[in-house]
Amino acid sequence: MKLTTLTSQNLAILYDMACKLPPFNKIKMPKSSKVKFKVISDPGIYGCFDEVEMQIEISSGSCGHFTTIFQTLLHEMVHLALYVKKDPKFHLHEESFLKLKAIYSEVYSLDPKAVSLPVKIFNFFSAFLASLITPGSSLSIAIATYRDWE
Repeated sequence: MKLTTLTSQNLAILYDMACKLPPFNKIKMPKSSKVKFKVISDPGIYGCFDEVEMQIEISSGSCGHFTTIFQTLLHEMVHLALYVKKDPKFHLHEESFLKLKAIYSEVYSLDPKAVSLPVKIFNFFSAFLASLITPGSSLSIAIATYRDWE
């Protein structure tokens, strides 16, 4: 049997711990029993927050080390926190997201500017594609929509 940090039970334990520290201790975060934690194996993503299912998913395909697992969980917890605060842009990485990320980055001594490699690659290729297409075309609208959603 392979031992791993990445289990649904361990994610719930880490979630409970993070809820006791800034910035999450100042927000009425749902109890871990009200949030589903799921381990997925998609190598194309690190994690995601599903507000419909009230579920945080972390990918074993991208998160193999404790630091990556925990940083990804914290990242998804920010989306959840903004959702709980009824921020209509909870799914975006804008000012409200970045403020909470800066707080947890300081608490846990994490690099607040760290961006996952897949996001960097996507941003590079979308900028490249955008330079090749006509503004207003369906491809340019699709890229802009995806950037806003991310």
